[in-house]
Amino acid sequence: MFAFVHEGYDGGQFPLDSRFIIQKAENFAKKSGFEKSYWAAELEFFIFDEILDQKNRSPIISKEDQWISSNTEDRINFKKGYYRDSPSDALVNFRDKVCDVLQENFKIKTIAHHHEVATAGQSEIVLAHTGLVEMADRFVIGMKTIREVASKRGKIASFNPKPIHEDNGSAVHIN
Repeated sequence: MFAFVHEGYDGGQFPLDSRFIIQKAENFAKKSGFEKSYWAAELEFFIFDEILDQKNRSPIISKEDQWISSNTEDRINFKKGYYRDSPSDALVNFRDKVCDVLQENFKIKTIAHHHEVATAGQSEIVLAHTGLVEMADRFVIGMKTIREVASKRGKIASFNPKPIHEDNGSAVHIN
């Protein structure tokens, strides 16, 4: 459920409500002469198979990672994951499923998806352009969908900006 937050029963919109702030930004753009503005968002995240107790040398387990994989040909080394294809990119089907769920259940279109730079399951899904408030809502739905699909597959989705030491992290890019 998405809603604008109001102060009290008779109060106006809560000034720190993130949706209200985005709505004000969109209205400002219109007042500044931009009749329409279109925004796309890139969801970057990691999909891990398991996260172990911090006492272990490497608490993150991913079948793509360089520190565990015994298949050296398909292993993705640090900073070498960008646009990898299968079998190195073990998450093509996962991202396909997320994109299908977004389209079929939420009517959210995606432009593309691919493996990102880091090892250990870093991925990106790009949401198609739309208005600013709608894109913000779609972004939240996208994050929740990624987490749900991962959970149903026994995996862990992480939007942590830098979960792997000495490798690239995830960010949010807005176009």
